[in-house]
Formats: sequence, structure tokens, C-alpha cells
Amino acid sequence: MSLVYNGFKNGLAQLRFLEHYDELRSLSPPPDAVHDVATDFGTVRVYRHGLEHGVPVVLIHGFFMTSGMWWAQVGELAVDFVVYTLDMPGQPGASIQTKRLGTPAEAARTIDAVLERLGLRGVHLVGHSYGGWLATHTAAHHPGRIASLTLIDPAHTVVRLSARFWRSLALLLWCPRSKRAERAAAWVAGNSAPGSEIDLLTKVFTAGFYTFGPPLNTPPLKFSGNQLLRSVDLPVQVLLAGSSIHNSDRAIQRIRSAVPTWRHLLWPLASHALPAEAQIEVNACIRQFATEHRHRG
Repeated sequence: MSLVYNGFKNGLAQLRFLEHYDELRSLSPPPDAVHDVATDFGTVRVYRHGLEHGVPVVLIHGFFMTSGMWWAQVGELAVDFVVYTLDMPGQPGASIQTKRLGTPAEAARTIDAVLERLGLRGVHLVGHSYGGWLATHTAAHHPGRIASLTLIDPAHTVVRLSARFWRSLALLLWCPRSKRAERAAAWVAGNSAPGSEIDLLTKVFTAGFYTFGPPLNTPPLKFSGNQLLRSVDLPVQVLLAGSSIHNSDRAIQRIRSAVPTWRHLLWPLASHALPAEAQIEVNACIRQFATEHRHRG
């Protein structure tokens, strides 16, 4: 029997994290269905919002941010689409990992397996941050079920992450309960007002680092080269924040140079918490792009 990489430091730590997780998930409407999908790397928790046979939109969360980060999207998009959110194995959440995800190709295979076992085709795949990086690899390696790709402030995909981000991640990994780590997490998540919905997301993000073990069973971020980006033979749009964990002006230059057919939009004053900060505009972009390309896949 495979070893279960549950990831949490102990049972009490898992319970503490799940309290934050449930609180964040309570911001979303109740799901219409909950699936635990078996894959080669473990059981993936998936939440479905909307009618089962609608046009599918699948949302891949950012690093340690869980399926709960999509509260601003699921209710509104489920009016027109069937929306699926999932917890990636190897990170805190409700999925159960049984085998290490060592490479982005293995993570892509896992996402594709979820789509296959749910019987989804013509999927409009949306990823935020680390989830955008994973979604890009999925579209490159397993495009058959995907109709379009939306990358929301993707990490290490169209531009390298900043030095400040790597310093912030080091603080969160090695001293997650320190005040410096709290400030680092707040910066990553947009320095939200205390008690706000984004502040709740920041608490979940931070809690993952002190309740979960080192993220050794999830693929490490490797910068996406031009060959990978150009191998994505799908319609792609990139939604960027101007005050983020990378230089979005350089991201736009890279897109124009390496993949000029990719659509891109910039919110100059938004932070990395773009899906929540600009939810009306972001949802409109997802809806419009999915509508334009709904007959692919």
C-alpha cells in the first residue's frame, strides 16, 4: 500500500487548518456536489457549483490558497457555467495524497485525470498564481479536454517572481509564526484590511505554513521557458496585477515577444489578490473568453 502523504504536521494541526479552511469556504455558496476523485497520486477533492451538464469552468488555486480562494467567482460564474474548484494534492486542503507529485508533468496528469473521471470536455481552465503555472503545464501536456486557458497573475510563468517574493516564501517556510512572516503573507495577498474576505484568505495561506509540513510533495516552481508557452495550442488570456509578486510590465513584454497571440489585460493598481479585488472585471473576462471559445475541446 502506498504511503499517505497527508502533509499535516499532526492531527491537531490538521484540525486547526481545517477550521480556517471551512471558514474561508463558507464565503462561497454551498456546492451542488462534492466529488473525491481517485488519481494515481491520491484522492482529489472537487466541488461543483451549477448544473452538472453545463459548459465547464475549472478553477485551479494558488499556492496554499485552497479551493476556497474562489468565493468571488463560483456563485457568479455558476449562473452561466458549471464551475469546478479543487484542492491540489501536496498542499493543505481536503485532498489526500498517496504519492509524491515531483514534476509539473505529474501535476498536469493529475488535473487531466480529474477532468477525465468527471467526464468533462470543452473545459475552460482557469488558474491563479501557482495554479496558473500548473494550468499552463496541463494545457501544454494534456490539451485534449481543454477549450481555453485563463491565467490570473500566474507565478513564474510569463515573468520571473521577484526577489521579495522568494524572501517572503523563505520567511513563511522557516518562521511562519513570526511577525515578519505575517507581514510577508499580507504582502503576497494584497495587504487587505483586517476582517475583510481577503484577510481571511491571508489567514488560510499563513496557517498552511505552520500546520502543514514543508511542501516537498508538490512540484517546485521552475520558470516556464518559451518552448513551453509556445507549445500551448489553445486560446490563452493572461490577467495581470500591476502591484504584485512580479513585474507585470515585463510580463507584458514577454507575452508580446514570445506568444503574441495570447490576450493580456492589466489592472495597474491591483495586487496579487486580483480575483477578489477586481471580481466583477475578472469574472467578465472569464465569461467572455469562455463564451468566445465554448465550441473548442
